[in-house]
Amino acid sequence: MFNWFKGKKTPQKQTVRASYNAANRDTRTSEYWAGVSRMSLNKVVTPEVRELLADRATFIARNNSFAKGMLNTHVIDIVGNGPNLQSSIPSLSHDQNTEIETAFKKQCKAIKFHKKLRLMSRINCARGESFAQMFTNPRIGKLTKISLDLSIISTKRIATPYSKVTDEAISDGIKYDESGNPVTYYVSTGNFDFKTVGYEQMIHLFDTTEEEQRRGITHFDASLDKMAKLDLYGDATLTAAQRAAKMGMFLSTDIPLDMLSDVDTEDVEVGETGEVVDLPENGLLTLSPNTKVQSIRADQPTTNTVEYSKSLKGDAGRGLNQPYNIAAADSSGHNYASGRMDTQGYTRSIEIEQALLESEVLTPFYLKFIEEYRKTPEGMRLRIPDDAVVTHEWFWQSRPHVDPGKEAKAQEQRLLNGTTTRRIECAKDGRDWIELANQAAEEKKKYEELGLDYLVSKNEKESADGQTKTQEK
Repeated sequence: MFNWFKGKKTPQKQTVRASYNAANRDTRTSEYWAGVSRMSLNKVVTPEVRELLADRATFIARNNSFAKGMLNTHVIDIVGNGPNLQSSIPSLSHDQNTEIETAFKKQCKAIKFHKKLRLMSRINCARGESFAQMFTNPRIGKLTKISLDLSIISTKRIATPYSKVTDEAISDGIKYDESGNPVTYYVSTGNFDFKTVGYEQMIHLFDTTEEEQRRGITHFDASLDKMAKLDLYGDATLTAAQRAAKMGMFLSTDIPLDMLSDVDTEDVEVGETGEVVDLPENGLLTLSPNTKVQSIRADQPTTNTVEYSKSLKGDAGRGLNQPYNIAAADSSGHNYASGRMDTQGYTRSIEIEQALLESEVLTPFYLKFIEEYRKTPEGMRLRIPDDAVVTHEWFWQSRPHVDPGKEAKAQEQRLLNGTTTRRIECAKDGRDWIELANQAAEEKKKYEELGLDYLVSKNEKESADGQTKTQEK
């Protein structure tokens, strides 16, 4: 009954090969992918590799004006003159919170905190991380009654002591607990000696780019090669142009060397092959028969030099999320709209960097300050509870607008539609909105005493004009 199967052919299974083009082991691109590794970042970036990258980035920032300008712009945009603190501890009044803000501002000024904050941001960008230790400084205590200070520590000093190399809990100079939290930092003091610093006193600023990362990598890691090529290309172009500008030339002849002896050179001096002939100023050179003068062609810089340089600068700036017009400080190729649109992503990255500074540097330092401030006569008078929620906010200075009129109009519109408050807008400029309101009320009262008009807004002016017209009717 199954004989009818005999004439049937079993269908052959077709094998479907699917893959990514980038996963092909093509010999044409094998050299490019030779550096691909399946190891984690902590395994690939050994202390030696990390320090080498950091040293090269530091070298570039010192010797390349373009890289130094990018770094300066980045730090200025992130930190500037430093953020403004607004304390809002629920158990305290506004005046009491303002008193804390004033004391913190005084402490920051005494220890040059904002200058150190810029330095930490700069080191974090160039070397990938920065360390700072909170410690007691008696000299500062004489000025502010609080001895809290901050000391920047070189990244090279955080290392694993030779006697602790076999300790699996220690990785690259940092000891971790079972949950992966840093516990102790080993700081080199020279001559193979180390001191230990607890995590409560140490600030470690870095941004993670891969999972399980424990030390930072320079932000220039992907652009170091581009910046080196930019320098080398510029030097090569300049050298070629200089050689052409020095009027170098050479003499050539179509006469074979074995026939030069037959040429009548009684009245003409013939130079030997390879001989350098000096041409006097305003002088003429008498040539032997069939001799030609050819100058070195000035082929540099080529017409593509500027475009190639712009391409390298654009690639290098992307490592810091800087568009070309920010990285090169050149907006000549942009109109107003495109220039602002290109900077939107960079502005967002600046806000992310500022949030990182808040969580890793500013807040730990401020909480340590509050802890010390409680012990002062002023702090004891305020009676800040030990379990009080130390709520606060940091307000960074906004980047200046290219059109102040449009920015003021936008600010007014935000206030009218309720998407912002005077407190937020004043904090951006480093001012307290209550102090501003009190000052405005005092000025208005004084103007009224003198019989002068004090109109603080367009709305008040229109309202006043309307009341005047109604009274006249």
